[in-house]
Amino acid sequence: RVDVVARRSGEERTASFELASGRGAPLAHLSTDKPVYRPGETAHVKGWVRRLTLSNDAHIAPVGGSPTIGYRVFDSFGNELVTGTTDLTGTGGFDIELDLPRGASLGPAHVQIDLVGGDAIGETSWQHQLQIEEFRRPEFEVVTRAESSEPHLLTRPLTVAALSDRAEAFAD
Repeated sequence: RVDVVARRSGEERTASFELASGRGAPLAHLSTDKPVYRPGETAHVKGWVRRLTLSNDAHIAPVGGSPTIGYRVFDSFGNELVTGTTDLTGTGGFDIELDLPRGASLGPAHVQIDLVGGDAIGETSWQHQLQIEEFRRPEFEVVTRAESSEPHLLTRPLTVAALSDRAEAFAD
């Protein structure tokens, strides 16, 4: 098993790959456009499925044949929220839009992806986690202006004035 971790600006994304020995074991990489969704939002899932051949000339290639992707989304209680199928591109990619129901249960959810057909050998099902949560968007605007005289350089302190039309939003 290989775990790949990518970190940027305090966010972390992970992908796991099961490395099976033999000829033609399929691998998948799945990602979403963001980690947290609200009920009623559309989740965008992209992925790639490749065939891994472990031998003296190990290589990764398209799956072959005419495979499709079956997908299902389950909430934290195991209830099925969304289901469907999509075709793989010639290079093994797919892009799915998942319309999450407005009444979806909050908490961890997962997308299950199944490779159907094609020349796949080995594991043909993968999961990707996402969160369904309610969150409040800020309903105020902050306006800033530089109080220090120009030019503004990183080598000198800068005084900035910040004004909000709703100061009580900061008191929550």
